[in-house]
Amino acid sequence: MKHFAVVLLAGLALSACSGGGAGQSCKSTGILGNFYCDQGLTCNLADGNVCERPMSKPENGACSSDDLCASGLWCEPGGQKCRAFLKEGDVCSDPFSCGPTLACLKGLAKDSVCGQPSDAGVAGTDGGAVATVIGTLTLPATSQAAKGMVSFFTTLPPGGTSVASSGFSTTGGASIDYEVLAVPAGTYFILGFVDVNGSGGTSSTPGDYAGWYGHNGDGNPPSMATAVVPATGTVRFDFSLVLR
Repeated sequence: MKHFAVVLLAGLALSACSGGGAGQSCKSTGILGNFYCDQGLTCNLADGNVCERPMSKPENGACSSDDLCASGLWCEPGGQKCRAFLKEGDVCSDPFSCGPTLACLKGLAKDSVCGQPSDAGVAGTDGGAVATVIGTLTLPATSQAAKGMVSFFTTLPPGGTSVASSGFSTTGGASIDYEVLAVPAGTYFILGFVDVNGSGGTSSTPGDYAGWYGHNGDGNPPSMATAVVPATGTVRFDFSLVLR
C-alpha cells in the first residue's frame, strides 16, 4: 500500500510539470487541485482529463464544459454530452438548455418552456398573478465569462423545489444584472450562483460563487423567506455572492 502511494504521488508530480498541450493529459496543481491546460485549450474531464480545443466536440461528443462543444451545442451536465440547443417553445428543465438568445421561462404554467427573455407571459399562461424580478448580483471577484442562475423557493431545498428561475451569462465583470420573468406573487428565498469552475448543472459546487438574498455575509439562507414579490409589476432584489 505504501509503495502504491509513492507511485501515485510521483505520477501527480509529473503531471503537474508536463502535459497541457492539445491531446495531452491536463496539468494538475496537486492531489486536490484543479486541472488546467496550456493557453487556448480546455481540460475535458469527461474525456479522460485531456486538453482539447474549444468548440471541437460534435453533437453527442463527451464534454465537461460548454466551451468544448461546437457552435449551436451546449454541454448537458447529466450525460456530459454535447447536445443541440432547444428551440423557442420547447419544454425545458435546465436553464442553460435553450438557445443563446432564449431563456427557460418558469412560472405558474405546468411546464417551463424556451422563450424570448422579454416575453413575460409565456410562463404564466394560466392567468395567475405574476411579476418581473430584477436585480444585481455583486461577485466576490471579477469573473471570466461563465453561466449562472437565480432561483426562487418558498421552502428551502432539498425539501423545496424552485418556483421560478432564470439562467444568465456573465461578461467578465464584478457584477451581473439578472431578470426573472413571470414570478408568482409570494414571499421567497432567492438563490444566486455563478458556475465559475464550469462544472455545469443547476446548483453550485466548490469554486463557484453563490449566495442567498438576505444572507449575513456567509452566503447561507436567512432563517425565513424575506423577498416579497407583488402580484404585478417589477420588483428589485440586489444581493452579493460569496466564494464557495
